Amino acid sequence: MDMTIEPNLLFGFYLSPGKKIEALEGLDLGFSYRGETVLDIYPFQTTGVTNAGSFPLNMTLALSDYYQPEMLTIGGAISTDTMTFSLDLEYQRWSGFRLSTPMRENFQGELVDFDDILVPRIGFEFKAKKNLSLFMGYYYQPSFIPDKAVKGNMNFLDNDKHVGSVGLSMKLPRLPLMKGDTELAMGYQLQYLVDRDVT
Repeated sequence: MDMTIEPNLLFGFYLSPGKKIEALEGLDLGFSYRGETVLDIYPFQTTGVTNAGSFPLNMTLALSDYYQPEMLTIGGAISTDTMTFSLDLEYQRWSGFRLSTPMRENFQGELVDFDDILVPRIGFEFKAKKNLSLFMGYYYQPSFIPDKAVKGNMNFLDNDKHVGSVGLSMKLPRLPLMKGDTELAMGYQLQYLVDRDVT
């Protein structure tokens, strides 16, 4: 199977207005865009051989394996000498999701559009010492699958998610013959999936 790689659009920008406006000192703003990514091969030509008489049977298949929606993210952070608080909001356009051609033909009338979702994220950093920082973060990601898509012949699985994380980073003393600093970072993330019934 020959596959070609197509480039995907990814860009962003970052502003620090506090560098020019004293009243906004410590404020950082950012925006990013990530394009849709999809693996969908149709028709996927192949040949099958039956056990009865060993004659070839031509089949037309579809390979639909991966989908990542368009994503738009805006965020900001405010920093002091000892703390940084950040807030991001990400828009994921799941309504652009598309099934393979055979699935659309076989499940006509049962397919539903996925929901676009907003994912809020908050983060906090505390500089406990000159060489030690503590981190905390949380985000909530609602399911992009509406309730009417988890019943019947066409079931999709996804849950609302609450995700929290903690971590720390520590700069180690500079060793002889080393030109740069060495930083040790550790983190832990806990993901809670909200219960959901599928029929």
